[in-house]
Amino acid sequence: MNDMSMEELRGKVSAVLPIMLIVLLVLGNIGLGAALLGPAWLEYNDLSSQVNARQQALDNSITNQQGNAEVIELQLTRAETSMTEAGRVFLSGAEADSILNNLYGYASSVGVEITDLQLQAPPEGEADNENSDLYDVRTFRLQIEGGIPQIVGFMALFQEASVPAVALKNLNLTQGETRDILTMDMLLYTSPYAPGDVLESLPAVIRPAPMPTPFPTPTPLRPTPTATMAPSPTPVPPTLVPPTPTISGPVVSLGTYDDNHSAIRYTAGLWETIESLSGYGGGYHYSQDANAEMEFVFVGTDVVVQYVAFTNFGIFEVYVDGILRGEADSYAAEGTFGQVFRVGGLPHNIHTLTLRNTARRNPSSEGTVIAIDAIHVLQPSLPDPTPPGGD
Repeated sequence: MNDMSMEELRGKVSAVLPIMLIVLLVLGNIGLGAALLGPAWLEYNDLSSQVNARQQALDNSITNQQGNAEVIELQLTRAETSMTEAGRVFLSGAEADSILNNLYGYASSVGVEITDLQLQAPPEGEADNENSDLYDVRTFRLQIEGGIPQIVGFMALFQEASVPAVALKNLNLTQGETRDILTMDMLLYTSPYAPGDVLESLPAVIRPAPMPTPFPTPTPLRPTPTATMAPSPTPVPPTLVPPTPTISGPVVSLGTYDDNHSAIRYTAGLWETIESLSGYGGGYHYSQDANAEMEFVFVGTDVVVQYVAFTNFGIFEVYVDGILRGEADSYAAEGTFGQVFRVGGLPHNIHTLTLRNTARRNPSSEGTVIAIDAIHVLQPSLPDPTPPGGD
């Protein structure tokens, strides 16, 4: 009985033992897995928390950056607006170039000549300009030659000099042998941020006709008189029989006589001289006085009066030996040189030519100025002269 029990027990143990080994192996694997995976799982949870925290921080950073970007964009917009406002005082490159072109047009309008226009080195203090990316300074040395009235007229036309971005320095006016000379430095301040409309606010420039004359308006400028004032003589009334002329000055014969020649005498009114490259001999005499008179004594048969016409010039009478030979209307829509009035067919004798301002004018004229350029004594067969420099 006991023996069978032991056998039975051994049989049962033998049957149960494999099952127990399997259970122990399973439990061992579970323990080993727990021992190995436990820390990894904890580390994973920790890393996952860190990732979540960093993601949240990144999300917050992106949100903050978007807010900062809006602030920065607003600041940039305000800075650009401020820079544009500041740039309004500067010239654009195109405007600076247009000023240089306009200078030659102004010079041509009033009869002066730009004999030198050169780009100079930047002025002291501007050579190492730290703001060269914001603005630039162009410096030019300018030399202008002509009469003082014409130079004054040139500066009057140069209205661009009134804007802050154009500066004139070192102006110097000297007297040359034949013409006056104005030298100056012109500084043009340009900027890439300039709006390009600085010159649009300038008043319209009224250009006179291309004539070197002081008469851009009805009343001419008065330079220092170079003629001697003389009392107005008693007019000689026209008669049918030429009176014997009274010789009161030099008598000349065939030839051309400039307005400054001693044979041309300005006997009444205020006569003034003006330099002109287009005039015969480089200038002419003019007067706006109602009693202005000129005399010229010559030997010959034909005499030609060369005069100037302009928008504010009037009518003068032409007498030979006291007899009215006609009138000359010296009005013209633009400055015109080389106008002539001829008296021919005279006896070959001594004659007195007299010109008188009538104080009358063409309805289109703005004034009663008269201007004498030269007088020609010709042979009967010679045509009217074509004076040098005339239009």
